[in-house]
Amino acid sequence: MKSIVTFVYVLMLGSLINLSCKKNDCKKTTAQSLTDAIITGTDVRACACCGGLMITFSNDPKTYSSPFFDINQLPSGSGIDEKSQFPIYVKVNYTPSTSNCSNKIDILTLEKR
Repeated sequence: MKSIVTFVYVLMLGSLINLSCKKNDCKKTTAQSLTDAIITGTDVRACACCGGLMITFSNDPKTYSSPFFDINQLPSGSGIDEKSQFPIYVKVNYTPSTSNCSNKIDILTLEKR
C-alpha cells in the first residue's frame, strides 16, 4: 500500500512539473529578462584576465569601488567602446564567458536605460 501511495505522489509531482512551464515559454522569459547594470569604464589593471570594459550589477558607478566583471563580448552595433563616456547605465542579458578567465562575461542583449 505504501508503494502505491508513493507512486501516486511521484506521478502527481511529475505531472505538475510537466504542466507548469512549456519549453518555449521558459526560453522566451529567460531571453527577455534584463538585469540593471552600469558599465563603469575601462579596466586598466595589468594581469592576464584584465582589460576591456568593466560592468557592475551594484548601484555604484565608481570604477573599482564595487564588485565588477570584465566584458568579453558586446552585441554588435551596441555603440559602446573604450572611447565612450562613462558611466553608462544599461539593462543586459548576459552569460559567463567561455574564456579561461572567471571574471569575464558575454553580453547577449544590451539596452541603454
